[in-house]
Amino acid sequence: MRKLIFCAVILALGASTASATIVYDNTGGGLNPSTNSGLFDTGITSIYFDDATLSFAAPITINQFNLGYTNQTGSSDTFDILVQFFNNVNYNAGSGVPVGTNPIGSVVDITGLTAAAGAIAQTGLVSIPRNAVTTTGTVGFEIEFVTPGSTTFGTADEDSAIQPLFNSTAPLVGSSSPDFAYDYLDQGTIVGNNQTGDIFTFPPPAANIYAQIGGAVPEPTSCGLLAVGSAFLLSRQKRVIRQAS
Repeated sequence: MRKLIFCAVILALGASTASATIVYDNTGGGLNPSTNSGLFDTGITSIYFDDATLSFAAPITINQFNLGYTNQTGSSDTFDILVQFFNNVNYNAGSGVPVGTNPIGSVVDITGLTAAAGAIAQTGLVSIPRNAVTTTGTVGFEIEFVTPGSTTFGTADEDSAIQPLFNSTAPLVGSSSPDFAYDYLDQGTIVGNNQTGDIFTFPPPAANIYAQIGGAVPEPTSCGLLAVGSAFLLSRQKRVIRQAS
């Protein structure tokens, strides 16, 4: 009985032990345009969408997000950011078909941000609800800069002063396709079809949103504890079966 209790404790500890680590990072070169030649913005206010292939195998609980942005207007601006993650990305979706499907968790609302005139900044790693569990290796993320207090994606509450930053260098962690999307037709959502829709591919170098994604991944030690505990339970079960027979 004591051995069973001990093993159960090992399994419980192993199952609950995970580390927060950066699973996608496209901030290479930093925020200084003089030292990061790959940093730029599109000059367009809109809903934006990008993909990120994470550096660890799924499932991963996404729990942190960092986003770069710029205020190219002549006055200070206060704003919020809405973020929605998706399990599936299809840039070849047909006309009117969403590019991101199978949402991960709820919409994340990053609030209380202020950018001075001409600012180039980032949110820093912001904690997000721990219900965003991805079951795929590549996720999509949709973002929109909105007026304070807004909680719904769409053009009605869009903040016209703030735009996301892009980085044309290869991600430091993980990878991303050369495609990105924005709500070109002002429909309040990101849909497919390159001819009349929202998908854009920059010629080399590629364009990807300046962002980081943090996730909870199992510790190697916890994986070992789980393996040891599982092997112990299995061997004991076999002994019990032999004794019974």
